[in-house]
Parts: sequence; C-alpha cells; structure tokens
Amino acid sequence: METRCDLSRAVLALVLPALAVAAPASADRDLDPAIRGIAVDGNPRNGVPESTAVDFFGVMFRSAREDRAFAEFDITSQQIPVISATFNSGVMDWDSTGSASMELWGYVGDNAITLADWSSGDELIESFQNGLDQPFSIDVTDYVNDRVAAGDPIVGFALRQTSSQLGRKYWAPQTLSIVPEPSATALGLAALTTLLVLRRLRPARFARRDR
Repeated sequence: METRCDLSRAVLALVLPALAVAAPASADRDLDPAIRGIAVDGNPRNGVPESTAVDFFGVMFRSAREDRAFAEFDITSQQIPVISATFNSGVMDWDSTGSASMELWGYVGDNAITLADWSSGDELIESFQNGLDQPFSIDVTDYVNDRVAAGDPIVGFALRQTSSQLGRKYWAPQTLSIVPEPSATALGLAALTTLLVLRRLRPARFARRDR
C-alpha cells in the first residue's frame, strides 16, 4: 500500500508541472489589430488610391468610389505553428441591405496603413458572399503558419468588395483567434515524465514478484 501511495505521489509530482506548462501553450488567444484602416480611391474611381484613414474598417464599391480595408496583427510572440487561426469581424453599422461579394487577402504587414497597401495581397485566402448586416469568420490557419515559418512579425489581411453595391459596410473591431500547438518544452516534459514514471514503476513491479 505504501509503495502505491509513494508511486501516486511521485506521478502527480511529475505530471502536474508538465500539465501546467502545456495548458497555456495550447490556450486560445484573441489578438486585436496592431493597426487597421482603409485606403480610398474616388472622385473619380480610377484604380489609384488618393487617401487613407486609420482606426476604421469598411469597404465600398461604387461607380465613383472604392474603399479597401486593412487589419494588421503582431505575431512576434508566435514562435510555433498554430492549430487554427480565424479572422473575425462583427458588424457595427451599414447603410444598405442585401449582400455583396467579398475577397479576403493575406499580406506581410508593416504596422502602417499607406497608399501602397491598396494593392497589398500576396495570397487570396477566400472569396465569399456576405450579407451587409452579417459578421463573418474566415479560416486563415495556413496563411498565418506561412508567416510564422517565414519569421514575419506582422500579418495583414485586406478586405475588398468586388460587386457593385449602393451601400457601404462598416465593421466592429476585428480579432485574430489563434490556437497554438503545444510548445516543444511542454512536449519534452511530457516525454520525460513518461520515462521517469516507467523507471519508477519497473522496480516496484519486480519487488512484488520477489515477495
């Protein structure tokens, strides 16, 4: 009985620290944008942006004007791949009804909203139809992992409206939801814990046979 109690205490002493390290490593994180804003092409719309605005996120596609929206997130602390990453945006206000065609592009950010961002987008992540009164969430796992692997500190997402719509859409603050993989430290501790437990159990098993 004492041997079993001693083994139980030993197992707990070894396993609990490993769990304490592994749990935070796999916890969800909602990142707020390091910066967000729009670039505006209008009066007339000719494919060349004339101005930008920060702390704002909205799109427009009219005969005389187009707005494109950008949100950039700091992923400096994300040193390991993620299990999942989702770009989320909720509706704040709109001045039309119906739906519009949208495109979400990924790009390497620089923590600034400039006229050059107008053509930002090295990968089209998803084309989708979105109701003007609906929030949306887009899976961006592969793109975020590409940026982490490349060592890029900032990941950016550009939203474009590609169908003509009389309304303009404004969104509430965006978030990037990340679920990281367990860290190498946590996995190493788990493996070490297993080995130590097996080594402790082996003498006890042979001791019982000798009785």
